[in-house]
Amino acid sequence: MNLNDIFVSRKKDEIPFALEFLTKPLINKPNFIALDLSNNAVGPNGATAISGYLEQAKSLKIFLINNCGLGIQGATIIANALKKGQVNLEVIAMARNRLENDGTKEIASALKEMTNIKEVHLFQDVIRKDGMIPLLQALSDKKLVTLDISDNFINEESVNVFCEFLEKCETLENLNVSDCNIQEDDNEKIVAALEVILELTKVIFYRNQRQNS
Repeated sequence: MNLNDIFVSRKKDEIPFALEFLTKPLINKPNFIALDLSNNAVGPNGATAISGYLEQAKSLKIFLINNCGLGIQGATIIANALKKGQVNLEVIAMARNRLENDGTKEIASALKEMTNIKEVHLFQDVIRKDGMIPLLQALSDKKLVTLDISDNFINEESVNVFCEFLEKCETLENLNVSDCNIQEDDNEKIVAALEVILELTKVIFYRNQRQNS
């Protein structure tokens, strides 16, 4: 179901009721596998409204909720619902939601339990090392094909964890780590880790050189 950018004329406090009304009938529908709520003012209240559905959405494979104002609170609500319902996604996209470290930790804990996850999109979520490390560790044993964590932070201790992730994830084909504040001294480590993966076919790896002031 494509609900991308549909609430342009609704007030913010009306959206949670609309989301609950739209998703409640989808509970226990085995043929319903995809939901896109991107570019709506979902927020934490909207996350609560869809949590009842997510707790029972065992057939859901694709969940897109980009640019929805979730923040840490909304991300935590969604992560708990996914874990409670044992939802085993293949694709999750929660970009531009300011998950920050605490929200990313919660999503990482949900991803850790998903055995079929293939695509993760968490770009521009203000994820620093304390959120990046548990995220990469949660994904290190998955058969991931696509990872987009661009416009976050891969530096300090998270660089080594990122390299370990790359060396383990032999299924990875698409990787975007642009604008991640990767320092020049760390580039050689990452390139060496990439060389370990023979099946890596596309790497978007730019704009990470240290900027001269």
